[in-house]
Amino acid sequence: MQLGQTSLSVLLVLLLLLCHENKFHRWKVNAAISAFQPTIFDNAQWRVVFHLYRNVTMLMAGRTGYKTSGNFLQKKIPESVPFPCDVALGRSVEPPTSVHKLRPGDINVVAAIGDSVITASGASATSFLQLYTENRGLSWCIGGQWGWRNATTLPNILKMFN
Repeated sequence: MQLGQTSLSVLLVLLLLLCHENKFHRWKVNAAISAFQPTIFDNAQWRVVFHLYRNVTMLMAGRTGYKTSGNFLQKKIPESVPFPCDVALGRSVEPPTSVHKLRPGDINVVAAIGDSVITASGASATSFLQLYTENRGLSWCIGGQWGWRNATTLPNILKMFN
């Protein structure tokens, strides 16, 4: 009976918090001009809880780059297999003035702005807890971890031309 009363008390407190107006939010938002509405979770206390949860999850799941085996990796391409593209072109003699004259070796920086797909969240996951780990080095568009033989990503391919 004691457990039932404790559960009910916790539920009532959570319900009260959800219905109560948040006076501690960081942003002053005009509801008429913004779709963003602060909630009770927009305060320093909840931010601490979130960071603690994230750090514990990272400790359990592991950080990207430390894993070298598992079902998440592509099969390593043997050293006997040559790179499938002609890399002899390299860089342009003069910096190109048109994208039509751009060579793969002319690209110095690869960057992206995006979401969990860009950061490759869960790309190396072998369990449910690892789904929150960001594996930016394995992302198809910005990942430069290892080389093209282990992770075929755009930056790893461009490395072959530089």
